[in-house]
Amino acid sequence: MAVKAEEGSSKSFKGCILANLETSNLVEILKNLLTSEYRAEYDCSGISDPLLQIEILRLLRLLGKADADSSDIMSDVLAQVMTNTDARKVPGSAILYECVQTVVHIEATKGLRVLAINVLGHFLSNNDNNIRYVALNMLVKIVALDLQAIQRHRSIVMECLKDADLSIKKRALDLVYALATEDNVKALTKELLEFLMNSSRDLKQDLTMKICSVIQKFASSKLWYIQNMIHLISEAGEFVKSDSLYMLIVIISNTPKLHGYTVRLLYNMVGKWKNQESFALIAIWCIGEYGEMLVNHAGELEIEDPMTITEHEVLDTLEDIAAKSKESINIRVFLLVALLKLSSRYDTCTERIKDMIENYKHSSTLEVQQRAVEFSAIILKYSSIRKVLADRIPALNETVYESKRADGAVAALGPTVRVASPPLFSENHITAPTICTKLSSTDSVNLLDLSIDKEASGQTLDGFSMLQDLLNMDTRSSSKSSPYTGISDIDKNFTEDSKEHPSTSFGNEQFLEMYSAQGPMFPSIVALQTNRLKVLFNFSKPTNNPEITMIHATYLNCSSDLCTDLMLQAAVPKFLLLKLDPASGNILLPNANGTITQCLTVTNTLHGQKPLMMRIRVTCKVNGQEIVEQAQVENFPSGV
Repeated sequence: MAVKAEEGSSKSFKGCILANLETSNLVEILKNLLTSEYRAEYDCSGISDPLLQIEILRLLRLLGKADADSSDIMSDVLAQVMTNTDARKVPGSAILYECVQTVVHIEATKGLRVLAINVLGHFLSNNDNNIRYVALNMLVKIVALDLQAIQRHRSIVMECLKDADLSIKKRALDLVYALATEDNVKALTKELLEFLMNSSRDLKQDLTMKICSVIQKFASSKLWYIQNMIHLISEAGEFVKSDSLYMLIVIISNTPKLHGYTVRLLYNMVGKWKNQESFALIAIWCIGEYGEMLVNHAGELEIEDPMTITEHEVLDTLEDIAAKSKESINIRVFLLVALLKLSSRYDTCTERIKDMIENYKHSSTLEVQQRAVEFSAIILKYSSIRKVLADRIPALNETVYESKRADGAVAALGPTVRVASPPLFSENHITAPTICTKLSSTDSVNLLDLSIDKEASGQTLDGFSMLQDLLNMDTRSSSKSSPYTGISDIDKNFTEDSKEHPSTSFGNEQFLEMYSAQGPMFPSIVALQTNRLKVLFNFSKPTNNPEITMIHATYLNCSSDLCTDLMLQAAVPKFLLLKLDPASGNILLPNANGTITQCLTVTNTLHGQKPLMMRIRVTCKVNGQEIVEQAQVENFPSGV
């Protein structure tokens, strides 16, 4: 054995020597090409045999990959190529691009990588759109290699956003998004918001989603978050996803110190309203909840300019919003709710508010008409309880809604290398507890070990292993003798209608659920998280059957690659019954740009005696290769 090992080591050593010899020969040839005298038969625009140089660089790339010695041998000549090749000529640009590709793929030093990134930076100043696009595309792919070196070229990247070519603008936007960090987020967000104001509609949607993502990823304080989200919604609210709007409301409701500032900021911006329904709804909601702070200077911050607002001016503003949005049912519904709330706080304007509400009694929309009739009755006949009915809603559960930010906050489309998002605010971030619960003796099967067989587990599995029980999607998967039941797939029938698109309206039905949520509330958990996939579980229970738990699963693709053919497999112990409804699709776009959702119904026949536990496996295809992610889920909230 020792002799064989020695022989293998010897062969490996010889292979390294041969590789180094080949590298040295290629380096020598490349040097000769760079320094050779003019020969007409090999000259192309003043460059000696560019095709041969390109082929040598490609060979060097293969030899230097994962080989530090070969990479070191070729470093000097690569630096010489990047320094002495004329980028103003097309053959020179082709050689430089191939040289940068080589530097990226070998074990290059930091200095060599910086030099390669600078070459791409110079490409961005080229008049040829093809060269600029190639440079942007390469910078997006290598942003993880040296973020700081690419940051030096941020100003010229921002200039590319103004290019007439839409493909250039979108690629530049991908790169700008990838360059966002905690250190530069404030300046970058300001620049992007200013650019948003003058951007064309064909870019506005993508730009809005990325700004929203940057704000939510790197918000350092709730004040900064609220300020920038409001400015974003006022400019392009139609492109902001509904979950991000809900999250803004949650943050506002949980920050009493900023209630006064927020409602005054919204009130002042209503005068510059650009007919964004989402902005109007948030403004009306805040005025209804915190309208008294507009007139009594409550909660003023040092950054605010003192202003005096009367109750009638507030009502004038609400009437102006209603007049400018006669076609919006949502705005009228929110307006009526706000007027009812203000009727208990603006004592001098009760009659005017009553008249404003009664104007909607004859509305052709049944919901608006019904609310107007009911609210008028409350003001006229039930003044004794009106104050209680019109009280502020309680602070919304921030923990529950924080998980939803992933759907809209990380909504930017573009191949960045970032994975899981940092918490929106560190003081509110809740991490899933470490899984350390032991199963009882009757459930001693290791839920996470998908390769365990019947002998190791001590269980009788009808002649087939638990791996087959979990993976074979046939009638045996629900066998009574198996300790796991309820194995299901994500429905593969995916249509265009099921894809995620940004919401164009702030639907009041979902929003009003926050006023009248029924049943116990449970914190959401991260059921699975890897560099590629993230699975969130939210929970609800029917009030009349504690044994049943509805698990609302959300699947996100945290990588920069498209995931297709997504399929879920799940197994539970035999005291649990599991039913999976069809999922919303089986394709996940990169960088959490959209989600797949699915409902799992679990019936715990031993509720109160044994907790929920589950083993999940998620498979998908990335670039034609099957990826498998799996997890054991035991950190279910108490009571589910």
